[in-house]
Amino acid sequence: FNIGTSGDENQVDGSTAEVPTDATIKNATLYVYYTYRKSATGPNPGVDPRPDYEMSINGGSILTTDDYYTDIKGFITSEYQYGTLVYDVTANVTGNGAYQAVRSNCNNTDPVLKGKGYVSGMALMIIYDDGSDNTYAIDHGYDRLATSYKTEYNVLPEDATTTATLTDVDPNLIATANMLTVTVDAVASGSESQQFNTGSWEVGAWDCIAGVPDCGWNYPLGINRGAVDKSDITASGTDEVVKFQERTSNGFAPVFACLQTRAPDPTPPSNGGSGGSGGGGASGELYGNIASSETNRQYVNQNSDISYSFELECNIVQFVKFTSLKSAGKIATKVEILKDTSALVDNPPLDIVYKNLNIWVGNAGWGTKRNIADATVVFTVDKSWITENNIDETSIALYRYSDDTWHELVTRKISEDSNSLQFEAETPGFSPFAVTGKEFEEELGGEGIIPEPTVTAETTPTPTDDGGIPGFSLFAGLSILLIAVQLLRKK
Repeated sequence: FNIGTSGDENQVDGSTAEVPTDATIKNATLYVYYTYRKSATGPNPGVDPRPDYEMSINGGSILTTDDYYTDIKGFITSEYQYGTLVYDVTANVTGNGAYQAVRSNCNNTDPVLKGKGYVSGMALMIIYDDGSDNTYAIDHGYDRLATSYKTEYNVLPEDATTTATLTDVDPNLIATANMLTVTVDAVASGSESQQFNTGSWEVGAWDCIAGVPDCGWNYPLGINRGAVDKSDITASGTDEVVKFQERTSNGFAPVFACLQTRAPDPTPPSNGGSGGSGGGGASGELYGNIASSETNRQYVNQNSDISYSFELECNIVQFVKFTSLKSAGKIATKVEILKDTSALVDNPPLDIVYKNLNIWVGNAGWGTKRNIADATVVFTVDKSWITENNIDETSIALYRYSDDTWHELVTRKISEDSNSLQFEAETPGFSPFAVTGKEFEEELGGEGIIPEPTVTAETTPTPTDDGGIPGFSLFAGLSILLIAVQLLRKK
């Protein structure tokens, strides 16, 4: 495996497989695909292939197998086993460079030892964070497919079909999508076929690895990649399904499927901030009214406590926190400190204003009770402002503008130092805000102010993987490359 400017044609988007110098590698997985292991009479009888495959990378110690998938699809009594071995090599992959994976316990010239089977190919998948907003849904495994029209078998193409299931894909958060699938022993001009959801079947879908001769006889790795029409992606909350089908007795095996999605550009709220969120980009606020702006991005996984921290001295917001109800990839939170009342509201708040601000979480409509719960904002107020304006400290509160009204949020002081007070406020959503206080002489309360109700959100159940190629995982907000190496082996 060579990672760098020399590149590899099998990266998910088809470009050079180079890890950016400032990227952080989050995961590296080595896939080993094998054939013709004797599961009954080999040196290590049984369904577990791990004793027959001692793998290392770059001269390191023998790797521990994280998972494996096997299959036997003989039309007569057969012990020949096919499969995929999965190894976590994150600690071994540090960036651009050459990586060599070696199987040390094989001798295919020995009549006994060759019963351990052949390695037909390997693939190295690297997940890295380069600051992009891409999301990847991945399914891996092994399922050997073949048809036979003979009377004693009667295996039709619809029987020789398997699926890869991809979950947590929301079409409302997608601008573009691309699909990458990998197979073993598919013939480019053959009848092996692929279908995404209810779309049309793509016959002869996989191209062999470049430079591999005699593709049909060496158990080649096949690569298929291409754009997915957004309209083919199902509604939010349902699974995306990739079907694989063999239409002849040739036989092949799907082993990997990946759906890459890219989020749309951030959009402003539709109606003066009452719609929830505006999302880490152009918010609709007048440019001349923005004194400062600060954005933080975090990976949002289902049922996780998310915390965004802000460090600019001119930003009174220190933290925005919430519990995520769904996985959503890399979500941006943006705080705009304003010079005056937000241009997105119809009237200013009634009390003495310390700061006007906008807070946006995700794209328009995302930061609502459908996706988050228990949201809070932690902010500071200078003691000098309190003294100069004769403010009653107990009256300081965060107000949120929604539904054409300023709502007072539950606000409490949580700490102080010699220069400022620190407060935490509960909020059911994100839009324009204002921090206000009342003079000691003023009567508490205010006409036209409606207390914000507490919002309780139900937790979305974790989806389960049901059938098809096993091994689902979701990588959000990351970039991915898949490097495949074809090893020529023949029974």
